[in-house]
Amino acid sequence: MEAKDADAIVSELWVIIMGIAPEAVSKPMYGGTVSVVDSGKKERLFAGIFVRKDFVTLELDGGPRLIDESGILGGEGKTRRYIRFSVLADMKRKKFSSFVCSRTD
Repeated sequence: MEAKDADAIVSELWVIIMGIAPEAVSKPMYGGTVSVVDSGKKERLFAGIFVRKDFVTLELDGGPRLIDESGILGGEGKTRRYIRFSVLADMKRKKFSSFVCSRTD
């Protein structure tokens, strides 16, 4: 994956995350950038973006609670599940914003 493609995917993902959860705070963590929200009791990680050699992943907490009838999510869901984006067109093809919305609750 070329750096410009990864940058475009990351930029689009942040636009979506911040549009859904404008109160979210971004922090460098786990080799990527995570987004946390303050639930009143403590900060809670709800999404993370990680750039890898061949793809970008959007990782979401609450894996077991995520219902994925379309088979978009990867991982077994013990704590998190992820969506891989290899090209910018994946942003439109993979309907994922509902998963991000569900993690801010």
